[in-house]
Amino acid sequence: GSNMSSFLTALQDEPAYNGTPTGEALNEAWDYYIQSNVHSGCDNSAYVQSPGSIKDPWYDGDPVPCRDSFVLLISDGEWNGSVDPVRPARDSHVDDIRPDIDGTQVLSHFSVYSFGYDAAGENSMQQIGMYGGFDDYDGNKWPYDRSGYPADSRTATLPASPCDPDSLPMNDNCKEWDTNGDGLPDTYYQASEGDQLETSLIQAISEILRRASSGTAGSVLATTGEVKGANYQAYF
Repeated sequence: GSNMSSFLTALQDEPAYNGTPTGEALNEAWDYYIQSNVHSGCDNSAYVQSPGSIKDPWYDGDPVPCRDSFVLLISDGEWNGSVDPVRPARDSHVDDIRPDIDGTQVLSHFSVYSFGYDAAGENSMQQIGMYGGFDDYDGNKWPYDRSGYPADSRTATLPASPCDPDSLPMNDNCKEWDTNGDGLPDTYYQASEGDQLETSLIQAISEILRRASSGTAGSVLATTGEVKGANYQAYF
């Protein structure tokens, strides 16, 4: 429909810049879902009005507390902002970001590593997928077997013990974020060429749709942007 056409046109017309403020971009997605400009990464007012407004992804006239919501991040992963993206990815995934709505409202993050050839970017995108998309079976609010953030997501590598398929047996708790046992997060995808990017996007969106139990809100982020912000576009 017209919303999708407008989204694709705006995305294609957006020029590339010299920054990759991925953490700031995830904060802006967070602001969209809570309908409040809490973070100051960039001007997000086009998509933020107020809780309960027509722009609120958790409302269709009335609140829809059962609506699963997702963030799909496409990036080379080599963030150069002041916010390590694993922090907003995890914080918005484990804590109720909409206490004004019944139930617990959180975001699930999917990352697609593309456009890059550096291990630092790949590392970061894997960490975002793990910290922002895990199932918290043990209830400790951390992906197994972590108890804190990496010093720098660009230097944290996977696979890693005790969730390394080369060091069997893998602990069953690794299934919080790695159900297929490949040592990588289930919400992480990668592509080095155009056809691979298409395949990865289809896989990611298919998994999002599989997880969705109700009408779903989605935020698509491309993390090219000026130093103080990021190109931000949402479609739902």
